[in-house]
Parts: sequence; C-alpha cells; structure tokens
Amino acid sequence: MRTPIAFLLLWTLAFGKQATAQTLKIGLSLSFQGGDADWSASQVEVVNLRLQELLDLNAKYPVVSQLRAPGAIQIVTDDCSANRDVVDVSSAIGSAIRQSSSVNGLIGVGYSEQTGGFVSAAQVFNLPVCDGGSTSPSLSDKGLYPNFFRTLPNDNMAGEAIIGLVYAQGFHQVAVISSLDSYGVGLAASVRGFAQEYNVTLLASQSYIPDTGDFVPVMDAIEASGATIILFLGLHTDLLRALAEADRRGMDTAGFQWITGDDALYTDPNALTPYQRQLFNGVWASFPKEGTGQAWDDFVADWRTTHDADPQFYSGFYAGCVEAYVWAYDQALRNGTSWADLASNTAYLTVPSDLSFPDRVGVTGPLALDENGDRVAAYELFYFDASAGNGSFTAFGNWTGINEKLFSQYVTPVYFAGAATKPADSLEVIKEYRTVAWGSGTGIFIIVLSFLCLLATSSIAAFVYKERDNGIFKPLSPSFLLTTLMGTALVSFYPLTLLGTPSTASCAAPVFIIPLALSLVLGSLVVKTYRLFRIFRSQGFSTTSLKNSRMFFMLLGCSVLFMILSMVWTGADAPKPQWYLQQKVSRTYEIFDYSCRSDSESIQWIFLGLNYICIVTLLLYGAFLCWVNRNLPKKFGESKAIGTLFYIYIASFVAILIVIFVLGLDTPALVVVKTIATAGVVAATLGVLFVKNCYLAWSENQKSTSAELLATGVGLMSGKRKNSAKTSTRNEQDEVTSNLAVKSSAKNATKTANVFVASKQSFMTVWLPKQLILYGDKGFALIVSSSDGDPTVNSNSPTCIFILLSEYTCASQANEERDVFCMRLSHKKDKTATFLIRVESQKALDDWQKSLAPYARTGLSILSSIGGTSAQRGAAIATAAMDAMDEEI
Repeated sequence: MRTPIAFLLLWTLAFGKQATAQTLKIGLSLSFQGGDADWSASQVEVVNLRLQELLDLNAKYPVVSQLRAPGAIQIVTDDCSANRDVVDVSSAIGSAIRQSSSVNGLIGVGYSEQTGGFVSAAQVFNLPVCDGGSTSPSLSDKGLYPNFFRTLPNDNMAGEAIIGLVYAQGFHQVAVISSLDSYGVGLAASVRGFAQEYNVTLLASQSYIPDTGDFVPVMDAIEASGATIILFLGLHTDLLRALAEADRRGMDTAGFQWITGDDALYTDPNALTPYQRQLFNGVWASFPKEGTGQAWDDFVADWRTTHDADPQFYSGFYAGCVEAYVWAYDQALRNGTSWADLASNTAYLTVPSDLSFPDRVGVTGPLALDENGDRVAAYELFYFDASAGNGSFTAFGNWTGINEKLFSQYVTPVYFAGAATKPADSLEVIKEYRTVAWGSGTGIFIIVLSFLCLLATSSIAAFVYKERDNGIFKPLSPSFLLTTLMGTALVSFYPLTLLGTPSTASCAAPVFIIPLALSLVLGSLVVKTYRLFRIFRSQGFSTTSLKNSRMFFMLLGCSVLFMILSMVWTGADAPKPQWYLQQKVSRTYEIFDYSCRSDSESIQWIFLGLNYICIVTLLLYGAFLCWVNRNLPKKFGESKAIGTLFYIYIASFVAILIVIFVLGLDTPALVVVKTIATAGVVAATLGVLFVKNCYLAWSENQKSTSAELLATGVGLMSGKRKNSAKTSTRNEQDEVTSNLAVKSSAKNATKTANVFVASKQSFMTVWLPKQLILYGDKGFALIVSSSDGDPTVNSNSPTCIFILLSEYTCASQANEERDVFCMRLSHKKDKTATFLIRVESQKALDDWQKSLAPYARTGLSILSSIGGTSAQRGAAIATAAMDAMDEEI
C-alpha cells in the first residue's frame, strides 16, 4: 500500500502549494455522509465554538494578540468518506493529501484503522495530526506515527479502566468477547494484560468478526464457562446481536452483568426498539472522562445558547484538539517563532512535547500527554437505564489511573436486566454428588441383602463342617467346599463398600475383596474338577490322585497371584473416587457421579486387564474341565453341578461388563445392579452346589434317627414316610435281585474275573470296573457291573453287554514296564464295536487268552506301550478316586 501512496505524495510535493498565507488553518477531516453525518456536523460546531472561547480576550489562558486577530486561525473541513458513505483507509489518505498544501495541522478521522493511513499521509508533509475518537494502542507507536497525538486515552488505559471497575466491584472471574478489528483486538489485549495484573481470571475469551449475526458459537463457549460477568469489546451494533443470543439462552436475566467499552455510548436510544432497550437495560460502559470542571460547564452553557441538548459524546476530545493547537501556537509565538514561519510550516510543532499542557485545564481536564502522545485522563462509568424515557446512559462513577488507581462511585448503578443487587462473579451452581447413604432406603436394602447372603453362607458352612464325614459330602472334598464358602462369604461384603461417601479406602477395598473371593471360589472349584480329570483321564497318564496338600498349594498359588496384582496396583496408583458430570439439569444444577479409578488411565486398564485375564482363564478352564468330565460315574458327577455354576458365572460376568461399560447407569442404579448381581452369584453358588446336598444329608440323618426310634419301638411313621420307606426298600430289593441274578448266572460260567473296561467319554478315556463272565459252552461273554458298590451304577454306561465271541477277534497288548496288561476284543465287521479290557497280571492275561482262543480268533499279540494309565497291581481307577475322597477329613 505504501508504494502508490508514496508516488501520490511525491506528486503533491512537486506540484502542490504549501500554506503560505498569513492565516493558521486547522483541517478537520470527518465523514459528512451516511450515519456519521449529523455527528460530524456537530463536531464542526464544537471545534469552532471552542476556538472562539480560546481566542476570547477574557479567556482563562489569554493568547497573544496575533492569534486573536480576525481570521488569524480558521477551521477548514474535508469529507473523508468514500463513495459508500463510509470511511476507509484510502479515502482517509486522500483527505490528508487534499488538505496538505493548505493547512498547518490536522484533526481526524475518528476511526483507529483509518486514522493510521491518515496520519501516515500527513507525516510526509510534516503535519501534526490530532484525533479525539481513535483509541487503538497501535497509534501510540512513535516509530510509525511520530506526528500523531490524541486528546483521549488509548485502549490500554480503557482496558485498565474496565478491569479496574471489575476489580472494584469485587468480581474476580470474567469472560471476554472481542471483535476482530483494531478496536477490539487492541482493547482485548489490554484487558488480558490488566486482568493478569489485577488477578482477575478469564473464564473464557472469544472473538468474532464484526457485523456478523452469528453469535451462537461465541455464546456456546461463554455459557459453557459458567461466567456471569461478560466483557464485550466491540461495537454497540454487535453488542445488540450478542445480547439477543444471550436472551435466547436465558442469559439476559438478573445474575449476569454485561460491561462494554466506549462505543456503547454512540447508541441512539431513540432508535432502539422496546425489545432492544430491554436488552440494553443495566449494561455498563466505560468512557473517557471528557467533561469536567469549570471550563466544561462554561462550554456547555455557551453550547446551550444555540442548542437544546448537551454536546454529543467525544465533543470534548475534539474541542481538546483545538485547545492543543491554539496553546501550542501561542507558546511558539511567545518563544520567538515568527508568524510567517508558523503559517508557512517552516517551523514545525514537535509531537508530543509542544502540544502537552499538564498545567492547563481544558474542557476535558488537564491537557497532559504522555511520551507516546496519548492523553492521560480518567474514565467515567455509565449504566443504561431503560426506565428513563426511551432509555439513557447515566454516570455512576469514574476510574482514574493518573496519579493513583482509584474507583469512585457516585450513585448505586442499575445492574443488568434492571436488577438492584450485585450478581456473583460466577454461576452459583448447585452440584449434587450422588452416593448411596447408609441410612437411605437403598442403603438399608443393600445392608439387609448382604447380611442375608452372609447368614446363609455361614449357616451352610457350619452344616457342611459338621457333616464333613457324611457319605454325601465326603466324596465332594469338604475342605474345598469350605474354601468355596469362605470366598462366597467374603464377596457378600462387597456391596457394603459401595455405601456412604466414597474414599480411597472404599475404592481400594474391592481391589482386594473381589479377587480374593473369586480366587477362593473359582480356584476351589477348578482344583476339584482338575483332580477328577487327573483320576479318570485317558490312558498314558498317571492315575495317582492329587493329594489335598498339593491341591491346597495350587489354590494358594491362585490366591497369591490375585493378591500380588492387587498390592502392586494399590501401591503404584491406588483407585480413588473420580467425580464426573453425569447430567447437567440446568445452568445452575448439575449432577455428578463417581467411579473408582486410578489417576493414570494406562495403569487402570493394565491391572483391570490382568485381573480380567486371570478371571476369564479360570472360568473358561473350569468350564472346559466340567464339560470333559460330564459323563463320569454318577458318584463322581459333581462336575455337572460345577459346570452349571461356571456357566452362570460366565453369563453374570458378561452381563456385569455390559452394564458397567455400555449402559452408563448413574451411581445409585449401578450400586443396586452390583448388589443384586452379587446376591445372585451367592444364591447360585449356594443353590447349585450346596442346597440339594445339604437336604440329602439332613434327610439321611432323619432316616437314621427314625430307624433308631423304630428299633426301640418308640414313635410311629406317618403315611408319607411309610410310602417313602416302602419305595426305598423296593429299590434296594431290585438292586439285590439284579446282583443275585448276575451272581447266579456266574456260577454256571466257564470263567469270571474282575476287570477294567475302557470307556471313551469326550476327550478322555475312563476305566470302569466290571465283571467279565465267559460262557464257553454257549460261545459268548458278558460284561456286567462288578459289585453293589460299582460307581457306574446309574451312570450312562450299560449295566450288561453281550459279546458273541465268534464275531470278534482277540489280541493281547501289554506294557510290562508300566504294569499294564490288556486284551482287545474287536468286531470283525463293525470297527466301532471294540472292547479294551484290562486284567490284573500277565498270568491273568495269558489265562484269558487261552480261554478265549477256542471261541474268538486270536489276533497279533504285541508288547508295547498302549498309553494306558499306570497303577499299582490290582488297583483300580475308581479305587484311586475313592482313596482321594477318603483323604478328606
């Protein structure tokens, strides 16, 4: 921009004329078109009236007679408007050039950005420029604008006045909305600087493009900040738009305070609609103090002789520019500068030293300029009163930062929205922190439910311990039934940690309670199921049972692993209550929920993940073992119940994860869900594993008692009990009849022996004790239950298998090192009809081979490892299982 301006200015220097007449001319450049026309015309009258007063013989500060001569000083005007009836930089520059050859000083143009171009053009001609309306701090840069001074403070002081007002009112938190033009940017920078100096917190700072109607995003940020004291640093037309958006959000009520800068006083109340006047009601504005003292009173009196109203805003500052020039010319003439040199611009005025008069009081007070040419002045503070006619701005105090920083209040102002009381500097938000109190209805429900769970678990534990030698419980490993109940009792305490005000202790407790309880319950069930798996698993593995000591060691290892994870977690970054906004009911009411979390998200997820991995591993492995063991003999069929329980645990675990991480329930609802889930797990554990067996043990005790009474002739049996006894007797008689039939038929057999027959079940082969009966004369053999105590009775295995020997081949297999001796009966056509029969010794194997040879074709006998289970001679897998159970106390 500067290159074409420079050419234009050089042309003017070459062909234009400098002021040579004996008249000192002050050029006044304002916009005499559009919306500024009336105001600009008024300023012309203002500066001419003040010039007359200064040249009066009786003026307070008389000037030399040369200045009082008629026509010695004149005000010449120039319209700096562009074709669009507004002032822009180029039109301001053109005005300066037009006047440069005929004036000795300039006043104008009232707009900070445009004034910058105006001053730059005048600088080429060494013309001083004064303005009474431009406030941008950028104009204080003497490197760029050495010829500029102004009779009003710049926005830096305006920013201090606004923050000083805020601080004096006891406000310590504000939000700022500023326009993205030289006025708004400069004022906002000043406000931010002084806010830091006065310890005023900026809750939000938003900018907008001037003359835009969309304040939605700006007000979104302001609303979210919770600020109630809002500083608007922009034009009054934009302020009305922002207030309308605030009204739409309910932010135009008492409890807020809007404060703006000097532009608000340009507002013409008569041009406002009733709605706009109500929006403006109680808005505060700061304005440089321009009318003060006797000089101002005299000036207003003179003005009133020809006008019905007081001078418009900024009039005093433009009158101050005339004061500065007249007193500067007077001082120069008194100091020996010739009139001709002044009039021809041969002698130049130095800015700001030649134009600063701190000892002289003009219409705006002492005419003191600082080193940057800025007026040192106080600020007056106004409120808009919508109840006064069509509304008007009324002064209620002032701020001075000249000698001391002081706020003075004349009257009590009207607060925003017409309120009579001062608002708080932030929204008084009611925050509800949701917890479940011990004495609340929900709290009592949780306490009672936890107590019932603990009571039921303790009662069953006492009964199991008392009946640990009972035939019902002894095969079920009473020791591990009790550790299962210990874990169940421990988890009953978990809901109690959810009550009351959360603390680090209440958040850390579940980190220990839940893993320890799960390790006792799941660990006990897994090791029991694993022992059955070891006893009855496929050939090639040892049939030696897991001893209780080793099982307890495995259970202890599981619990220790969980406890190590818990201790490391709480030691590294223990979970603690973390409050978060759950619901914002309104601007003044918020509901907060909490979750127990570590400060570090990574630590939280690492340890949660490790715990989940351990829990899921136990659940899946236990469920797998139960599924594998599902077809074991009925006497060892606890795996089915444990499997059912594992499936319930898995379903509960998945459901809880969905509730916690997906549904997003509030704290009370989540506490209830967790409590019910805990009670459900306790009920499932007790119901599936213990209730039926406890009832059977109790029934057995009752039968024993009844039998004793009958034996002594005391007491009579009820009809129902008689029927039960008859049914029991009939079942026993059926079993005896069956066994007698087998024994009777065995008397006529060629050969009989107790053997073990391999039964394939899922992923494992179970060795079941049977009797092998050979009928040589008939050419067939039977595999029947071995004894009354056979664990396969009522199992899924057939009680009697018929083998027509002529359809089978017989081969022997032996592994002497492992002491395993078997013969294989294979159907000639049906490859699935194969029986692997294990006998006691090599001799027994040889005898059976010899006995079967006449009836079944003998196959190849091999000496190899058949992968069968090793056992002591004559030992049976079922016996190993029973021995393991007998180990229980």
